[in-house]
This record gives sequence, C-alpha cells and structure tokens, in this order.
Amino acid sequence: MVFGFDPRKLVEEDQEDKKKEVKEAVEKTLSFEEEAEKNEAFMRKQSTISDAFDTAFKTLREFQFKKKIWRRCIHWRKVKRRSRIQRP
Repeated sequence: MVFGFDPRKLVEEDQEDKKKEVKEAVEKTLSFEEEAEKNEAFMRKQSTISDAFDTAFKTLREFQFKKKIWRRCIHWRKVKRRSRIQRP
C-alpha cells in the first residue's frame, strides 16, 4: 500500500474541477447573454433613430407639398380677384 494516497482527496479534487468547469460555463453563458442584450439595445437604438429620421423626412415632404398647394391657392385667389376687379 502506498503511503500518502488518500482517495477522498482525489474525489474532492474531481468535485472542485467539476465546480470550476460549471462556473466557467455559467460565466461564458452570462457574458454571451450580456453581449446579446447589448446588440439588441444597439439595434433598438438604430431602429429608433431610423424611425425618427423617417418621420422628419415625411413631415418635411408634407410641409413642402402644403407650401406648394398654398402658393397655387393664393395665385388662384389673386387671379380670381383680378378678374372681379376688371369685369365691372
């Protein structure tokens, strides 16, 4: 029999190794989940910015269209008023 060999020590070392492996796996999973959350937040932010720009461009186009229509309306009113003044 070999002196200094303790099977309990071997079992304890195996258990510690398994705990370390589990701990490392959990840390990797958590870091992966954190990275995924960061990516999702970034995508949401990009989407929000994109939506804001779309809304701004849409509002600008609407304003330009209304401005164009308003000019036509004013021009038409002026023409109509001139024709009334010249008729009598």
